[in-house]
Amino acid sequence: MKKYLYQFMVALFAISAFTFVACSDDDDPTSPKDPTVSEGTYYCNLTFDGENLFSNKSFFIKGGPLEIPSTDGIENIAISVYTQFWESYFDITIPTDKDLGYFLKSGIDLCEEEAWKISVPYENEKLTGIVGNIYFPNGDSFTYYAIKSGNLIVNDYKEGEYIELEFKNCELYDYIHSSHKSIIVNGKLKAPLDDEQHEI
Repeated sequence: MKKYLYQFMVALFAISAFTFVACSDDDDPTSPKDPTVSEGTYYCNLTFDGENLFSNKSFFIKGGPLEIPSTDGIENIAISVYTQFWESYFDITIPTDKDLGYFLKSGIDLCEEEAWKISVPYENEKLTGIVGNIYFPNGDSFTYYAIKSGNLIVNDYKEGEYIELEFKNCELYDYIHSSHKSIIVNGKLKAPLDDEQHEI
């Protein structure tokens, strides 16, 4: 199980990194705001080590399903928050596949879902199989492969429609590279799951 989840996480990161930079006509950040979405429907007030990446800037949010063929079609959702010209971004990929004993639902703390925790043999630490990327305005970037501590609470979730997440001292952790860097995230976001870009 541990070996399978490790391989799954590596594949998941590779795909999520690709999908973030992939381009299509639908992803044009200069496109007008969807008129069917009222102001304030979706939001993001996250801080990363105390820094707000998206303050005083026009930014966008997008979320939807992500299927990874190399992992036998395991289901996930991917969420991205980014500024108009990609000076800053944050993305997160969360497994949702019920066949593996994992149930994404309102009211759970993803850091307590034992079905998605693995032990890294050389560190013997419990880690949650959630991956993503952060890009800062100064050009620094960070890829995380797990959540090491804190809480990531699903305040509200409606499959195929939206998800609301609350980060409480959530330590996003890179255990693969030798630096073992981590970043503390606090705040909330509410993301659409319609695979469409929305201005917030």
